[in-house]
Amino acid sequence: MDTRGAATNVSYNIDYNVLEVVENEEKYIGLVEFIVDVKAKIKKAILFKVSLKMEGVFIGNAKKLDFKHFNDLLELNGIALYLI
Repeated sequence: MDTRGAATNVSYNIDYNVLEVVENEEKYIGLVEFIVDVKAKIKKAILFKVSLKMEGVFIGNAKKLDFKHFNDLLELNGIALYLI
């Protein structure tokens, strides 16, 4: 297929998941997964696909914030990863 001069269509899908939250007397530990999928096409042919998953761990002091607040911050940090 001759692709010279053809427009390339690039699409992105960005998402995150909170994979796990562990609570004990001293701290909360949250695991967040950040997902990026990129696909480039020329006409109907796929030029390339890239799928990237990164994980981040967040720790909060259970004596200074409650569990709900920690979960809210975990979600906020998951969303903030979009801006990087």
